[in-house]
Amino acid sequence: MTPVARAKTETEKKKATSKQWWLGIADLSAAGVIAGAGMIQRVHLSIADESFNLLARIPVTRPVSEPVRAIHHGLSRLSYGAVAMAAAAAQSLARSPHDPDAVSRQRDSA
Repeated sequence: MTPVARAKTETEKKKATSKQWWLGIADLSAAGVIAGAGMIQRVHLSIADESFNLLARIPVTRPVSEPVRAIHHGLSRLSYGAVAMAAAAAQSLARSPHDPDAVSRQRDSA
């Protein structure tokens, strides 16, 4: 192998390693966002329940308290769910092979 060809091969290996590193970081970050969205949602809803429970005890605010709670909780679940779903999609993209030859290499190595 000529020095020029060897240098090209080493450069390609470095690029592939760098790409894999960034895909791994994206995968890890997405997993963190998915877990974090679920935890923050639970905390958000429990804090909101404290306020809504207080409003439910006051006769004047009781009639509107439950419908507002239902709307608030529905929108919160939708929002946090959308964040988790977007992160799951990003994680799926990070895990999927972007190299057309990657699938055949995985089959050959198995």
